[in-house]
Amino acid sequence: MIRTVSSLTLMSLLALSLTACSGGSSSSNSNDVGLGSTPPPSPVRTKTFDFDADGIGEAVEEVTYDREVLSPSQYRYDDDNDGVWDYLGRYEYDAAGNMVVRAWDDDADGIDDTVETRTFDVAGNTLELVTDYDGDAIADRIQTWTYTSAGLVASFADDFDGDGVDNYAEYTTYSTDGDVLTKRQDQSADGIDDRIEVWTYSAPKTKATYQLDSDADLNWDEEWFYTYTPDVRLLTLRKDLDADGLIDYDRADTYTTLANGDLQSDIAVDSNNDSVVDERWVRVYSPDRLIVAESKDLNADGGFEQGFEYERDSAGNIVDHERYTNEVLVWQQTHAYNEDNLVTRQETDLDADGSVDRIDTTTYSNWDIEEVVRWF
Repeated sequence: MIRTVSSLTLMSLLALSLTACSGGSSSSNSNDVGLGSTPPPSPVRTKTFDFDADGIGEAVEEVTYDREVLSPSQYRYDDDNDGVWDYLGRYEYDAAGNMVVRAWDDDADGIDDTVETRTFDVAGNTLELVTDYDGDAIADRIQTWTYTSAGLVASFADDFDGDGVDNYAEYTTYSTDGDVLTKRQDQSADGIDDRIEVWTYSAPKTKATYQLDSDADLNWDEEWFYTYTPDVRLLTLRKDLDADGLIDYDRADTYTTLANGDLQSDIAVDSNNDSVVDERWVRVYSPDRLIVAESKDLNADGGFEQGFEYERDSAGNIVDHERYTNEVLVWQQTHAYNEDNLVTRQETDLDADGSVDRIDTTTYSNWDIEEVVRWF
């Protein structure tokens, strides 16, 4: 598909961003302050990085938020905490709160080095993303999307060099429940499929089969088969990795409710279908399906080579995160939160020797908003 939209779209959106910068926020609502009134100060999140836990911050990150769209309007980073910003980012929004401009100034000299501009449909779906990688106002990459009537991505195209000719295209179809049925990749955008994937479902959001034609020759190269428990947890996953009718990979999950109400999942993997378990994983979930711990026995010898554990507070926030190698603690990180469940302090013991090696602290100013970040 050939388009002649690139530079014009980029220039028009850059003009929009300049208008927004000179005239204030591009969005408005019924709570705009009147003439002569002082608008409330912008919410700011500041994070200080103490990379060696000596009590002195080595770097600082500051994010300013637009309180109307509840998303970042400015990003600043000081990589040596000398009071001079070394990296800048800016974000601008349309009246509907969609981010139309995101720009990076890699050396904080006031000149954008990379600029992304987006256009949207009335539902807020991204129609086009134009990227200028060197700040010369010429499109270097153009990505476009189309959508179904339900707002699901129907097609995606990528013009790698911004010349108006697509280099890659992808097409997706869905069931009435919104489950992906087919995905076709045209890896050179020449109108010929190069890869085809097909899914079937036993119930909405519950896969039954997956089939892959990796070269679009209309012969399946892989086939996967799924079964589930009545409460829709994976029970078995069997893979025929060469579509010869023989299972090559066999995974079976069993579940046990623990005394504290957590659910333990024991996963056995036979990676070559010789009826011998090659890997064992153990996962533990809280009653609300948050993962609590995981251990992996990568050679099924009875010992766990990898593992991690989470401890959460009553609000579900992670307060302690531990990693294990060969069942020995090797890394630990703790988190503290304020009354709004926003993280305020993070301490990391990189070698689990009992001494903190890094401390990150976060403060919030004018924080009377609910954080909804659109980072794209």
